Amino acid sequence: MNISNSQIQPYSYQPHIVKLLDFCKGLAIIGVFLIHYPPSEFTISFGWQGVHIFIVLSAFGLTYSRLNKHKTNSWRQWYIKRAERIFPSYWLIVLLGFFLLFINSIFDYIFKQGNLIHSLLEPTATTIIDILLLRNFFANTESGYPNPALWFVPFIISFYLIFPWLHKKVVKSRKAKDYILVLLVAAFVEFIYRGVSIYWLHSSPIAYGLHFLKTLPKSEFIISNQIPFGFFPSRIAEFVLGIVGAILFMKNQKKFEKLILNNLVGVLGLFIWIAGNILLSVGLWGWVFSDFVIALGLILFVINLAFLIQKRLSPLFSILSKLGILSYYIYLSHYLVLVFFTTEINKLATKANLLNSLIIKVLILGFTIIVTGIASWMLMRFDRSKFAKEIVQKLIAWLPSLLKFGLNGRNSTKK
Repeated sequence: MNISNSQIQPYSYQPHIVKLLDFCKGLAIIGVFLIHYPPSEFTISFGWQGVHIFIVLSAFGLTYSRLNKHKTNSWRQWYIKRAERIFPSYWLIVLLGFFLLFINSIFDYIFKQGNLIHSLLEPTATTIIDILLLRNFFANTESGYPNPALWFVPFIISFYLIFPWLHKKVVKSRKAKDYILVLLVAAFVEFIYRGVSIYWLHSSPIAYGLHFLKTLPKSEFIISNQIPFGFFPSRIAEFVLGIVGAILFMKNQKKFEKLILNNLVGVLGLFIWIAGNILLSVGLWGWVFSDFVIALGLILFVINLAFLIQKRLSPLFSILSKLGILSYYIYLSHYLVLVFFTTEINKLATKANLLNSLIIKVLILGFTIIVTGIASWMLMRFDRSKFAKEIVQKLIAWLPSLLKFGLNGRNSTKK
């Protein structure tokens, strides 16, 4: 199949796959929420794999949006739009986390006579690191109390930084085999990077302390740090998979959907996903390939599941799609709700008898869902406000002055 770039144009045809994406994100955020939820009864040990869905669909969405516009903005404008979409709500959550820790430290100081200054040093350092998007440069990307989940924001931004270059390289391809070659090159880069990180740097992929197939033998490996896995090369093939998928989709939407949306592909995706989970437990070499295999199988299975639910259970499809729209805000806020509103209450629930404990935990889960939903909705409203956009615009306007001030300060120090 020989296709020129001129054939990538907006279609009047209303595609099914684009309508399915929010459902997939909704399913992914439920998994992420439950993997972080304190009571083990509700924990889904493979819920962390929702991150794979976000990576692939993020690349798909960015590429689809870029190709679907009649008039494409400059890459500078593209970066500004991304910044407006990500930073204001992210920074607000970082500051809110610090505020809650500050209040907690005050109470500890009053009632437990602790050292106030000492108790505030670590959260202050963590807050500064998070504001500057530097968390993933430190030893454990999943640390960073009270919101360990924030590691994903600088991680996905590392993909955004290279997206224009990737987009330019991939969109130049003419034939279907060229896209396969691009994906193979990305997979090769990812596998080499992960192999070096695991065997030479003694690093561990993020979330690999959790195993879906618990009965299989686990690799004996001492986790020293996760730094290499907080950056794009560790998942580059997943991101390129989304880019390639979007480009092929735009070239021939009907044919792409006919190829992807069918029961056979859904079942195939399920088996690929299971194979990826088996790779988690066969040894360190399995960790080199597991994330890409899991991502490939999971996205094929989930997209077909979404298509099936859309046809058979439209109310459920609508609910999960709405969750998908809120997924970024749920991701940002849910851990704060879990840490400050449920952990201590759950400790009390464990002291009750079995029936009362279960009732309490179900009520806590309902309360947590409601509070997280309200917080996410408010965060979305803030994100879409003029004030949020002004924050980024002013920062861009001040940036040259800040850089100039920094350079002048450094030069004066040298003198």
